[in-house]
Amino acid sequence: MDIRSSLMYGNKAVNDLYTAKANAAAAKENKLATGKKLSGLSSDAASLQINAKAGDVADSALENINAASSAVGDVAKAEEMIREANRRILEQSDDSVLAQANQSTDAVSMLLD
Repeated sequence: MDIRSSLMYGNKAVNDLYTAKANAAAAKENKLATGKKLSGLSSDAASLQINAKAGDVADSALENINAASSAVGDVAKAEEMIREANRRILEQSDDSVLAQANQSTDAVSMLLD
């Protein structure tokens, strides 16, 4: 082999080696870029999951508040019914005492007559 063909062969080998290294570097960059994209998508998905769970928690809290409000309303209704029942009992007992008092006076009047 003469010097000229040896240099060309050497240049081809250097070029091939450089090309292989450049391709490897490009492949590595592509993997990194793909990894970053996947990482970004993964973090977006995690963020959506967190938001969805936060929404579920808010829905549960609202449901619990509504249930508590309903229970308070039920207690208020029960208290009002108890007050009304007590009022009626007192009215009936007043009427009963008055009726007995009237009967006693009538009995005394009959005895005196």
